[in-house]
Amino acid sequence: MTILQMQPETIINRFTAENEWLDSIEIKSSPAHVPGSKVINAFYKGVITLDDHYDIICKFDADIILPRQLYRTINRYV
Repeated sequence: MTILQMQPETIINRFTAENEWLDSIEIKSSPAHVPGSKVINAFYKGVITLDDHYDIICKFDADIILPRQLYRTINRYV
């Protein structure tokens, strides 16, 4: 079975089991259709679970192209 054939919960469980730095959280969302809101709410739910050990937190759409040195450039100003 390929990853594309797996249920989302199976993929999440597999990745969290294989990577100790990953954790999963369950979010109950509204059935209302508000474009983008579920993604942003999920991002914020994840952010509130963080400790203070991070340099950069980003939320990107999958369809963007980033410059090669983006994180180094950002890190100069942090």
